[in-house]
Amino acid sequence: MFVEESGLVGLDRVCVTIDTSGAVEVGTGAASVGQGVETVIAQICADTLGVHYRRVRVVHGQTDRIAFGLGAFGSRVTVMTGEATRLAATKLRAKAIAAAATLLQSTPRSSTL
Repeated sequence: MFVEESGLVGLDRVCVTIDTSGAVEVGTGAASVGQGVETVIAQICADTLGVHYRRVRVVHGQTDRIAFGLGAFGSRVTVMTGEATRLAATKLRAKAIAAAATLLQSTPRSSTL
């Protein structure tokens, strides 16, 4: 029997963008070592934004685009990078809803944010 620590070491950073075609990209400094990072990060982002996960492209290990990145040791990627992705996607969704409300001359309902 053994116990493995999880979610170790500080913060992860991600950048979530949507281009004019509606394609979503998540850039992260986290590295993939074959455990499905791309899929889980795409699913978390897609769920938060309300899009299909296949519309989300995950670009990882690009520390020239994201100044800080760590590996996948200690079962940390889903916990740390996943939460950073959810937070970034939540902020992006709020900005998109606010922009749409302005264009539609409307006020967004608080439940949609």
